[in-house]
Amino acid sequence: GSKFHLFASAQRIQHGPGMKSRKPGSVFGAPLFRAGNWPGKAVLSKGGTGRNYAKRSIRDDKPPLKAPKLGVLRVSKLPGRVHVGRLLAGPCVIRCALGRSGLTHAKREGDGATPIGILRIEATMTRRDRLYLSGGPTPLVPIRSHAGWCDDPAAGAYNRPVQLPSAFRHEELWRSDHVYDVIMVLDWNRQCIVKGRGSAIFFHLARPDFSPTEGCVAIALTDMRRLLPRLSKTCRLVVT
Repeated sequence: GSKFHLFASAQRIQHGPGMKSRKPGSVFGAPLFRAGNWPGKAVLSKGGTGRNYAKRSIRDDKPPLKAPKLGVLRVSKLPGRVHVGRLLAGPCVIRCALGRSGLTHAKREGDGATPIGILRIEATMTRRDRLYLSGGPTPLVPIRSHAGWCDDPAAGAYNRPVQLPSAFRHEELWRSDHVYDVIMVLDWNRQCIVKGRGSAIFFHLARPDFSPTEGCVAIALTDMRRLLPRLSKTCRLVVT
């Protein structure tokens, strides 16, 4: 056909009369791209000379499979260690810090224990002046300098965020150290708040020595960076 004659003419012009013919599997002396290297591009199929080098298009290859989002993080205490535990995120095992009193089924305000149960992630807060993070189970909310969390059972805002200064006992979320550079608020005692049943149960950053928390679960920043974008919107911490 006419297309083949044009293609053959181009070959004669490229090589000239009496020149050695091109090697099979190359086009004008350049290596031939194999199917799959450039999805969706038109390439020349290998097969010898002449008509076997007709143009064809490759079907778009399927994109590489992404790792599935994590819906469950399992937290447990290490044997013989009161406040050091492990967090299972899929096949990964991550060291974590727990409350100074270990784990408990009967959480009370100020007991320093991490509550046992299924804890949903309600919100994610970060120090944007210190860290740049992307992704997460919930939209990332910046922590402001006046942000606090009430832990006073006598207050009407018990176990709720408050704006500082506050007349009631509270935690400051804007801290000089780095443990609250990332905070995921867990839903312990949040849906139907009971005074004295525990407050400010977070999933946050651990200190360098993994010293105990006041009842939260904490991991290293390097682990948090890798974990945060892998968490699904319905992710839960299962503490056992």
